[in-house]
Amino acid sequence: MQDKTKLYQVLYVSQITQTTDLIVDLDQIQQKSFINNKKVNITGILICLEDTFVQILEGKKKEVLTLMKTISLDKRHYNLNIIQQGCINNRCWGHWNMGVLNLSIRKKLLDIGFENSELLINRINKESSIMFLLKRLSENKSLLIK
Repeated sequence: MQDKTKLYQVLYVSQITQTTDLIVDLDQIQQKSFINNKKVNITGILICLEDTFVQILEGKKKEVLTLMKTISLDKRHYNLNIIQQGCINNRCWGHWNMGVLNLSIRKKLLDIGFENSELLINRINKESSIMFLLKRLSENKSLLIK
């Protein structure tokens, strides 16, 4: 029998729709996510990297998968690709109902060790570069919008 209290985490990337107004949409996403995620105890981070979203969601499996279904229907992005999912022992982003970071600014990328934004998208091993980015962000949470 499966442990219903076990935490579940999903990491995905998607392409941002050209018609998306990032400043307005990121603010709306953060406000709505803060309220909704708090109700179901989901935490995570949403990273906007030029034309790409990278997001981690963590919480109970049922709630995370229900939210993923909703996210997959959102017209602000397409080509959603799950990079990693599975059970975890501890939350990585437990203090964020939804941290949001817009890395379209080159200086922020330089601050966490990227030479330019194409590095994440064009590296041979995208999964390694995404994990590197997330690790660096978890070490430098001051870059996040609270």
